[in-house]
Amino acid sequence: MTGTVENVYSKALFEIGKEEDTLDLLAKELEGLDEVFAANPELVKLLSSPSLATGEKMAALERIFKGRISDTAFNFLCVLVSKNRIRHFSGILKAFKDEVNEYSGIIEVVAVVAMPLKPEIKEKLCQKLEIVAGRKVSLIEKVEPSILGGIILNYGNMQMDSSIKSKLEVFGRQLKSIVV
Repeated sequence: MTGTVENVYSKALFEIGKEEDTLDLLAKELEGLDEVFAANPELVKLLSSPSLATGEKMAALERIFKGRISDTAFNFLCVLVSKNRIRHFSGILKAFKDEVNEYSGIIEVVAVVAMPLKPEIKEKLCQKLEIVAGRKVSLIEKVEPSILGGIILNYGNMQMDSSIKSKLEVFGRQLKSIVV
């Protein structure tokens, strides 16, 4: 995947953030910007519109974001807009976070649960995962009521599914094979 738009831009931002010692700040700012863009898809359309002059796009960026985010994050946005790459923002963010995590020795684990985990349970889960992985864990919790209960852990391309839904599905298949 080296050479993709997402990787090229994330690598450049990573190097700047590393040099300025602002990787964590940049990651938080980019996550916030990603939320803004997700909530306002018309803003991304506006900033990537070929019918709007680059100067007008820059003026819009300045009105919306200048002074609300770091100069590095703002300048990065300006580069993305001027190079017509803003529509790749979410992918750039993901690649950037992957690089920051790799650099920091952190693995990202997604925990899919039926209802939010209590803080003490979340902490114990992180501790157990850190022991198993031998690295610091960043736990991302996603609430998905359809799993009914239990937990699904995703790391990279690996998955551990101990949800009630999957156990019921397995039981249903076993029962079906007996009855049929």
